[in-house]
Parts: sequence; C-alpha cells; structure tokens
Amino acid sequence: MSTPPPMPASQPYAPSPAPGAPYPPQAGPHVPPQQMAPGYGSPLPQHTAGFGDAVRSEWTKIRTVRSTVWTLALLFILTFGIGLLYAATQSGDDYVGMPLLSGGLFGLIFGQLCVIPLGVLVITSEYSTGMIRTTLTACPNRGRVLLAKTVVFFGCRSS
Repeated sequence: MSTPPPMPASQPYAPSPAPGAPYPPQAGPHVPPQQMAPGYGSPLPQHTAGFGDAVRSEWTKIRTVRSTVWTLALLFILTFGIGLLYAATQSGDDYVGMPLLSGGLFGLIFGQLCVIPLGVLVITSEYSTGMIRTTLTACPNRGRVLLAKTVVFFGCRSS
C-alpha cells in the first residue's frame, strides 16, 4: 500500500471539529461578521439584498435583452397603427351609426398578443440559463423576487 503524498505547505490542514461539535459559521447574508469563522475578513462591504436591490437587478435583466425592445415596439406599432388605419377609413359619412371607438380599440387585441411573450420572458428567462440560482442566492426571499419581477414588468409596460 502506498501512502498519500503530504499536503503542500501553502495549504495547511484544518482538522474537522470533534464528532457532535458544531461547525464554525461561514460568511453569508444571515451570519453577522462577529460570528464568522476566525481569520475571515472581507475587503468588500457586506450588504443584505433588499427590495430595491431586487428591482434594480430585474430592471437590468429586462433592459439588456433585445427582445424587450422589439416586443414593446411591436406593441405600440400594432396598437396605434391599427387604430390609425381604422380612423383613416372612418373619414367618410358611410359609418354614421357605428360606435367610433369600436374599431380603434381593435388594435389592443393584437397589442395584448405582443405583451404575453414579454411577460413570459420576464418570469421564465432565468430558468433556461440557470441564472435563477444566482438570483435566489443573492435574494433568497422568493416573494420579494416575484414582486420585483411584477413591478418591473408593469413598469416596463406603462413606460
């Protein structure tokens, strides 16, 4: 039998705690710096993620995707374009008995068809790439992440 090679001097061996003894706490958002394992000092300021951080993160994600711009542009083009086409055809006196807004609002049906993929993109885009793990690591409160996604989606639609 051969013995394993000795560990290099640059990586000292840290013995594990005795059986039944708790491990020392590691650095993380739920452990205050006073209770961290000795010898750890982060040069970066530690900050727990709040709702504003979650909204800023979601806004960055939705803003940097090209399909968001195309979807919103198509929404406005279809909604206003169909309304303007209808208004242009209604300039004659032939349509006196018909409600004026009935055809102008017809463009909203196609506009809604453009918003549906945008909503799906906002909610599910992270799952295909695996970035949802990073999001939930930075902000483990799922309700906060979902609320931030909702605020960004409806803010994106109204702007």
